[in-house]
Amino acid sequence: MESSTYTDKKFIEASRMWVNVACHSETGHEVDAIIGGKKVSVCERYWNLPCDAHSKGSSGARSKYTGITGVPCTVYADPEGKELEREVGGKSASELIKVQEKLLEKVPGEKISVVEWSQAAKLLADADAAFEKEEWKKAVEGYTKVSKLPKKALKEKGAAGLEKADAKGKELIAQAKEMIATDKEAAKKLLSKVANDFKPLPCSKEAAAALKEIPADEKK
Repeated sequence: MESSTYTDKKFIEASRMWVNVACHSETGHEVDAIIGGKKVSVCERYWNLPCDAHSKGSSGARSKYTGITGVPCTVYADPEGKELEREVGGKSASELIKVQEKLLEKVPGEKISVVEWSQAAKLLADADAAFEKEEWKKAVEGYTKVSKLPKKALKEKGAAGLEKADAKGKELIAQAKEMIATDKEAAKKLLSKVANDFKPLPCSKEAAAALKEIPADEKK
């Protein structure tokens, strides 16, 4: 199955809806490969991981899912790890695809593929990094992109990021207002930054309104 089913393009695409764990007890078939410009050792049968990874997966699977006596054996589980079904013996790509489609209907909740999850995770990681660096505009843009993704669970993560950014913007507004009496220009600069960098969040409009309320310097 390693050289036929698992390499089938249609199977690979269908398997993106699952978290795939290779469980193979045998080791010793590693080869050298260049990945990302670096020389690494990978399994010749499972090219994206070393042999010790699928060996540990095998021992873990046998410990959790008892009664595995023959191989190959494909065990399907829900997000909590509860077994849904197992397929014993060699299976073709089309056979496993049908099983996957059937079992997905038994799994409650929204279905998110690894491609969608990876995209959202990258956007969130970049937005969080920008937030930590106080690059507010970049952070808001990243969270906004996630909030507009089609899946509800991902939208909520983006919305949470935007709420965090808006809270930070309001915190900066409070700081600026405290500065008005002692350093009006610095206060105006900070409010202007919030108004520009935090668009289109509520704190942006609040900062713009606060900026207008600062009295102009008296002409001499």
